[in-house]
Amino acid sequence: IESNYYDVPIQLCLVGHLVATFWQPSTPHELQQNGLDTTLVYVLMLFQVIQALDCILVCLKQYFEYCMPEPYLSTLFEVNYGLNHKYTKLIKTSAKKFPNPRHRACYLVVRGPRSKRNVCYMVLVAIDLVNFVLMLAFHVAPFSYYLPILPFLIVVRNQHVLMFGDDFLKAVIHAREILFSYFCFILIFAIV
Repeated sequence: IESNYYDVPIQLCLVGHLVATFWQPSTPHELQQNGLDTTLVYVLMLFQVIQALDCILVCLKQYFEYCMPEPYLSTLFEVNYGLNHKYTKLIKTSAKKFPNPRHRACYLVVRGPRSKRNVCYMVLVAIDLVNFVLMLAFHVAPFSYYLPILPFLIVVRNQHVLMFGDDFLKAVIHAREILFSYFCFILIFAIV
């Protein structure tokens, strides 16, 4: 699941899903009057199924990773992150909270190391699925017209784009005083 042979087709599927939205009606009013073309419905349904399967496979991968016996899992995280890292501590405390390895694995899939991105991806896929159902049933698509959700899916699914966005936000926050003085300078000269 973490290889390019899996990741690239999923990325292409997300981009294809985004491109397929160009054939949706231009406005929400047109969607309410005309609905969706049947070919477009099947194409969008295919993309929804692929995204749902991707979510399931990502969860299963993490589940099987965390089902490992606790000493091996703790040692693996100690070697990768160090003894005092928050992930190592989380693995050890989860073993005390949940003696059953399956319950611990389920907990770590949702709350464990590197899970925030996957949980965010699953929430966005669920929102996209609700949007698709609303388009079919009621001819309303709030997450296609008012707040497009598909670009966020691409950003969250692609590790490199997500890291670039994170680094960019950190740089903007770090340079906030300089940017604020620059905008004040532009505003003063725009008024004059």
